Amino acid sequence: AYMIDGLVVKVNNMNMWPTLGNTSKHPKWAFAFKFPPDPVRTILKDIQWTVARTGNLTPVGILEPVDIDGVTISKVTLHNASYILENDYRLGDTVKLIRAAEVIPKLVGVEKDLRYLVNDKPTDLPEVCPCCGKPLKVDHQNIIRLTCTNPYCTDKLKRQVEYIAGRS
Repeated sequence: AYMIDGLVVKVNNMNMWPTLGNTSKHPKWAFAFKFPPDPVRTILKDIQWTVARTGNLTPVGILEPVDIDGVTISKVTLHNASYILENDYRLGDTVKLIRAAEVIPKLVGVEKDLRYLVNDKPTDLPEVCPCCGKPLKVDHQNIIRLTCTNPYCTDKLKRQVEYIAGRS
């Protein structure tokens, strides 16, 4: 009659608990497990780039709104440029979405067999800051990091003020 995301199994006979024992953190007479989430399909409509207080750009996937367990999801973080390229996310793609830990929207795959001809081109990374239009610094160490180097970038300054104002 209602949604569940897992089960907890316990031994009812409390006299057996000492015999079954404990680990350093958990009793051996009880355990829990979660069911894997069912992915929901939706469309990746756009990728918007936001500028953080450090100047690093973070991509946000704009999705065709979809309901998962009573929550409408329309945005998802795409983490960084490397994540987009490694997973080959393209505009118009049909993507699989879950709520990680029943909370955070997370893309878990792309339906590449559903791509149409308009999706033949991989996603282009921005070459200039989406806020100030200045060229980006591209760092290729472990991940591809795009950074706005303009010290007067409006979005960057806004995020710095928010960060400082949010501290005690």
